[in-house]
Amino acid sequence: MGTQSIPIEVFYSYADVDEALCHELDRHLRQLQRDGLITTWYRGKSIAGTDWAKTLDQHLNTASIILLLVSSDFVNSDYCYGTEMQRAMERYDLGETLIFPILLRPVDWASAPFRKLRPLPSNGVSITIWRNRDAAFANVAQEIRTALQNIHYLKVSAPAAPLPHIWNIPYSPNPVFTGREEILTDLANALKVGQAAVPPQPLAISGLGGIGKTQVAVEYAYRHRQNYRAVFWVLADTSESLLSGYIAIASLLNLQEKDEQDRTLIVSAVQQWFTTHADWLLILDNADELAIVREFLPPAPSGHILLTTRAQAMGRLAIRIDVSTMDQDIGRLFLLRRAGLLAHDALLRVASPTDISVAGEITEELGGLPLALDQAGAYIEETGCSLADYQNLYHTRRAELLKRRGGLVNDYPESVATTWSLSFEKVKQRSPAASELLYFCAFLHPDAIPEEFLTIGAEHLGSLLQRVARDSLALDEAFSALQAYSLIHRRPFDKILSIHRLVQAVLKDAMDKRIYRLWAKRAILAVSWTFHWNRFPLEDEEMEEEYEQYLPDNVYEQYLPHARTCAELMEQEKLPILTGAHFVRSMDMPDRALPIYEQCDQRLRSAHISQRQKTMHLLEIFEGKGHCYLEQGHISEAIDSFLQCIEIVRQNQYDINRLAHYADRLASASLQLGNLSQAGNLSHVVKFYEERLNLARLSGNLSMYANALHSHGIIYILWGRFEEAQWYLRTALSIRQNLFETGKISEIAIGLTLNAIGLMYLDQGILYEADEYFKRAYEIYKRVRPGHRKAIANIKNCFGKIAMARDQLQEAKNWFEDAQKDSLNVNRGLYIDSLNNQGHLLTLQERWAEAAAIFEETMEIATQSHYNDRRAESLIYLAVTFKKRGLQQRTQQILQEVEQISEGKYFYLLGRAAQLRGDMDYEAGCYEEALHHYLHECEYMLHHNYDKHLIAIHRLTDVLLELPQDKSHSMIKMLNTYCEEHEWTHSFLWEQIQELSSWFIDF
Repeated sequence: MGTQSIPIEVFYSYADVDEALCHELDRHLRQLQRDGLITTWYRGKSIAGTDWAKTLDQHLNTASIILLLVSSDFVNSDYCYGTEMQRAMERYDLGETLIFPILLRPVDWASAPFRKLRPLPSNGVSITIWRNRDAAFANVAQEIRTALQNIHYLKVSAPAAPLPHIWNIPYSPNPVFTGREEILTDLANALKVGQAAVPPQPLAISGLGGIGKTQVAVEYAYRHRQNYRAVFWVLADTSESLLSGYIAIASLLNLQEKDEQDRTLIVSAVQQWFTTHADWLLILDNADELAIVREFLPPAPSGHILLTTRAQAMGRLAIRIDVSTMDQDIGRLFLLRRAGLLAHDALLRVASPTDISVAGEITEELGGLPLALDQAGAYIEETGCSLADYQNLYHTRRAELLKRRGGLVNDYPESVATTWSLSFEKVKQRSPAASELLYFCAFLHPDAIPEEFLTIGAEHLGSLLQRVARDSLALDEAFSALQAYSLIHRRPFDKILSIHRLVQAVLKDAMDKRIYRLWAKRAILAVSWTFHWNRFPLEDEEMEEEYEQYLPDNVYEQYLPHARTCAELMEQEKLPILTGAHFVRSMDMPDRALPIYEQCDQRLRSAHISQRQKTMHLLEIFEGKGHCYLEQGHISEAIDSFLQCIEIVRQNQYDINRLAHYADRLASASLQLGNLSQAGNLSHVVKFYEERLNLARLSGNLSMYANALHSHGIIYILWGRFEEAQWYLRTALSIRQNLFETGKISEIAIGLTLNAIGLMYLDQGILYEADEYFKRAYEIYKRVRPGHRKAIANIKNCFGKIAMARDQLQEAKNWFEDAQKDSLNVNRGLYIDSLNNQGHLLTLQERWAEAAAIFEETMEIATQSHYNDRRAESLIYLAVTFKKRGLQQRTQQILQEVEQISEGKYFYLLGRAAQLRGDMDYEAGCYEEALHHYLHECEYMLHHNYDKHLIAIHRLTDVLLELPQDKSHSMIKMLNTYCEEHEWTHSFLWEQIQELSSWFIDF
């Protein structure tokens, strides 16, 4: 028995009463039959005079799809429900068939054996109930068509057709050949198999070495052998091989010229035979040098010619059909079959869940490359090790395993490593620059490599590749050399490259340590420099921080996988590359950038460079570390780093702009720490901001001055000082508008200030004005930087908050969901904020459990991303949901965790925790304890935001007014004592307490 591609057989099981409905269903499946996808069989098709029961059993036992036509009569029939359905379920459990219950008429089938299967029509409504019965049957047909696409790897046993009289295929049928059905169909269609027509142009199965081109050609030959009277196989890797192959053909055909000494006569005779005879197939294997192959092809063939080649450029010689790697399902099915863990014709679902999972992981690690999967399967089969054992061994002994070919293999004797090493050598001989280009790509993420890494980062790639990268013609020639062996794929429309991960692995495994580190360093430098170039398309270094926040998303998404790869390289090889550290940090990975900065710091101390160079690098290191600490919530460490920057600048008497730059960083960090008050004033941080503002004013640089005013305005928003914030921001806006009109800055700067003014109004609850300013900023972002999903997501969150405040809950939900889509895979912090906003919306609707699920998700993301502040914020939101659900003990535990994370850092969150504790005590009637917590809230909020401090005081006094008179007197007395002890006798809280005291006395 052999295997050949034939239509899938579909068997109908139905009650006699439903025969008319069965015929109607069959008519709706007729198009699938015409498409050659299925054949159908049911009792009505049995031939008179035959043993119909025996015939039925035969079809029931071979059909790949069984349709159970369910009705009350079907359930009532002992034969249908018993014999037919029981056998069908047995075959389903063995993985031999698929079953679809078709609901014809209403009946209770909730406890039937097929209840676990998905019924059709897809809505679960019986066909006879539908208003339009044709629509119901069309739904069933469409679902079956979809199912056929998902079982393209099924094979049906069929009697093997005899081999043609002339046949020299050197390989036996591959019993574990898996997948590739689409390619085989394309080949059959292109060659018009079985049709009398003009012979088509030669076809070329093209792809990387080890991709399975030869196996596809072999499978095609065996499946369609009945359509040919002669099938020839010729190895076409060299002129000598082609000549030998044609001499062998001459012998097979017993041509008169077969013994000629002049071999060109033999070739001509074979070519003449190909011209004068039909119904033959010629397969030229390994035809990588198409110029050589061209000489051997008949000028007017009357049969079919099929090439396998690594070349991508056909030069009108043939029509190319690309072979790609195996997808996840096909790859793991092939691996399990090859390893002997599944029968050759078994389906994937028969395997254990553990084997399926590990096989999927191995398939992914091997990049779905058939030859690599075949090697892995051979190793597992021959050694008897488990899939998990092989996976662990691959992690530690990859190079050896990729060189090893199983001893029992004879159809493709070369290993992955050997196959590609030969290609690498040929590329190097043809173009040394192409060889270096391949080395460079080996150290990047294998997918979606922007060509601009080469063109913009050229100066970091060594003299040879640098020269080629800057010459378009030379670069195209280098790519041509690589594409001749399918070692790299180039998308011309967007200039994106890709390389197989195992090509990378084999290349790197063959490098010595020095070459490995050289190319790792070159790759990191080129990518980092290209990123920096893309990040600042405008030469406005004063806007660096603001531009960094609004990095174009297409750049971010393209660069993120390469940033991770660079980070891994720097970690593994201990490569202290400063620009690489900046790159990794800018891609939202402060946890991975920080140790690289530390390594750079250590290396710098022993570097043989000038003192000035050392100082400049040291500034970059400390600033980079400061940003990493800020992003991770380690504010005190960030302040220390920025203070060191300022000290270095002052010691070296650098220019005023640089001092202003670091003063701004320090002020921002101080603000985040909450050190805004020393004995109730703002002197600690004001010093840095006033210094920065004065330095900017003195510099005479209007752009720098506007930036300082803008930053000042944001600080006052965070303090709750809205009048001051408004003056600073409106002044910044006026200057930026003037600068934009003279072409000195981008309009994006105006958008940033409009956005800040919108935030100011939103914090005050002035919704109309907030909405107007956000709309103006939104229009600028969409017009100037439509790809800035990060900036746009920020504003969408604000629109959502406005809608939520207006009780427009559905609109708010839409904005928050849009913000999540924009921030997903762009910025984790912003994505967390967007999710938390949606969770807060659910709390307004008292959907506590749904809200809690969202907050738990954001807490997990924040934990993985080392965002301590957002983790604490998510915990606060979670505590609110638990409190509302009456889970007091769990609420207290969460608040304790918030306090541990936030102590000395996040005063706003400490204030929120104190407020929640106060609420719980007040509701429990513990008034004195509640007031103590509310007092702590006031104290924390004074450190964070003056406006929120006043709100906390009002909350405290409102509670006092609600207490019984005897309790109020004792509480006021306690508060008086507290204020005196903490020297708050000139504070707003003291004034409120005195007013309350007088009110109670008068009352």
